[in-house]
Amino acid sequence: MNLVDLLNERLNESPEEKMVRTKIVREMNWKKEGEKFLERRNRLNLFRADISRAINVSSSRLRRFELGEGVREARLIARAYALAIEKEELNIEIRLLRQRLATLTNKET
Repeated sequence: MNLVDLLNERLNESPEEKMVRTKIVREMNWKKEGEKFLERRNRLNLFRADISRAINVSSSRLRRFELGEGVREARLIARAYALAIEKEELNIEIRLLRQRLATLTNKET
């Protein structure tokens, strides 16, 4: 099937077919999004409960979000999740800077 055929097919699809196609695309996008958040959380060695507490969302709802399943207020959860991850990354950076400072201070003494 070439591009012209695909475009013609899209133009001729019924509202029901368009709705199904849109739903499938949306689910695929949320699955990718959830996988990214799960990967970032795992890279920081955080538990789901840590993020859950930080953004005040149940662990089961967060699990569904990470798996790309439908959850209410998914965009809001995504923003809050991103902020919680960013906060943890900043905390790690602060700890590392404090360790460096302590090392430099000890060398001067």
